[in-house]
Amino acid sequence: GGAAAAAAAVEPSHTGPPKASRMMRRTFLQSVMSAKDDPPSDRRAIFAERPVARDGGSEEDFASSEGGGERSPWGFVERGWFQALAAACILGNMLLTVAELDRGPQTSQMFLCPHTAFMVFFIFETSSRACYFRHRFLGGPWMLVFWNVLDIIVILVGCIDLWILPLVPGPSPQLQSAIRVLRILRVVQAVRIVRVIMEANLSWTSSSRFQSFIAAIIGFNAVLMGMETDIKWEGWNYIEQVLLSVYVFELAVLLKRWGLLFLSCYNPDIFWNVLDFTIVITSMLDSWLIPLSNLMRHAMQSNNDNIEEEQLYLGPVMVMMRLARLLRILRLVKLVKAIRPLFLLVAGVIAAVQGVAWVLVLTLVMLYAMGIVAARLVGHRMIFPPGAEIPDEVLKPFRSVADSMFTLFRVMSGAESDPEAQAIDELMTALPSIKFAFVFFMITSSWTFLSILTAVVSENMISATAQQADDMKIKQEEEEKSAQRQALEDLFSALDIDGDGCVEIDEVDRAMSDVAFAQRA
Repeated sequence: GGAAAAAAAVEPSHTGPPKASRMMRRTFLQSVMSAKDDPPSDRRAIFAERPVARDGGSEEDFASSEGGGERSPWGFVERGWFQALAAACILGNMLLTVAELDRGPQTSQMFLCPHTAFMVFFIFETSSRACYFRHRFLGGPWMLVFWNVLDIIVILVGCIDLWILPLVPGPSPQLQSAIRVLRILRVVQAVRIVRVIMEANLSWTSSSRFQSFIAAIIGFNAVLMGMETDIKWEGWNYIEQVLLSVYVFELAVLLKRWGLLFLSCYNPDIFWNVLDFTIVITSMLDSWLIPLSNLMRHAMQSNNDNIEEEQLYLGPVMVMMRLARLLRILRLVKLVKAIRPLFLLVAGVIAAVQGVAWVLVLTLVMLYAMGIVAARLVGHRMIFPPGAEIPDEVLKPFRSVADSMFTLFRVMSGAESDPEAQAIDELMTALPSIKFAFVFFMITSSWTFLSILTAVVSENMISATAQQADDMKIKQEEEEKSAQRQALEDLFSALDIDGDGCVEIDEVDRAMSDVAFAQRA
């Protein structure tokens, strides 16, 4: 693989690079020539900074089409720190709005200054985005225009609520209703977080550190659920809201990364993806949307209305959603998946279920056959002499096929109850010959089937573990080959200073004269 990549790298190109590639290589050559007077540097680092073309054009053309790009003084609106600041301001304003709806209109003056500060920031953010995107702000792709129009609507509603309506004299009932409606519409700004997530660079969420953080959150949540069950404390709800926010962010990141493939039947993790999606959505309905809808209905109620407002209640649906939230404990399986030995063990157990299923089918057939025999011989008195007086307690465990199967199953597992054990003892006392039948049943069921079950589970687990180990070995070898191929491509691309697709002798000599580069290569 490495030799083939090296041969492909040094082979001259007869067709010549396209126009976009020539522009990129020209920029790369300028970077090399500008760094020739600097101390010895790693040319591979220069190659890593080579601009990447998008849709067949150069990075400069793409930046210009976006509205200024990196050269624009408004380019900070696409920076990660500014998007994080915008998301924090949206969440803060959202919490203030919910708190104001909860405490009533008499606390409006208390929240006026924070709301004003947030509104000034939103105006600055939207104005900066308009200057950055210019004509594309309202004339670009429909998704970009949609989010920009939503930002404008939220800002207009906030400005009318904060600065225009208080100047209107005479608080008429119509004006009060308009104020309540506008304050409720300000809750819609929480949807703007979706835009921040869609536009932000979230590549860091695929790192091992973020995965370890999510694993730690899952473990902490599992411990928290146990403590919350036994210890009564009002603070559990606030911690639960923070954990739910982390889960919602993780789900949003996964949906952004995978799209429709996240819930596709072709995804090998479809089961756990659907389970996570269901758990998060039901938790959002129970913890956020239902209480928020009650607050909004309360805010819409007039102050002169003394009728007690009924809370939004969905009856059994809410009970089912709260029960579904208990499935969060299944997130511990993701911890097992992150630990290779435990993952191999779980994979072996899952693979052994198929063999165990057939053993269980065989056991069920055997119990069914024995149940029919026991019900006819004992339950229907066929084995007893005519006129024999048999207590009902002896016949009760074998009245029907189902009762006989259950009784024999409990005898096979050694978990029979005292009345069943007493009935079997009295039956053996009345008919000593039936002891041989019970001995045959115990040898066949307990000894033979238990040995078969152990052998099948062990064989399937060994086979599954070996298969998983081979698959991981093959995957690791492919990753190593891919890393070697990428290293060779970077090396020969760094050697190809003139960008003609061919590594010449003088280029190699020039690169080897650089001691730092030769040591790294």
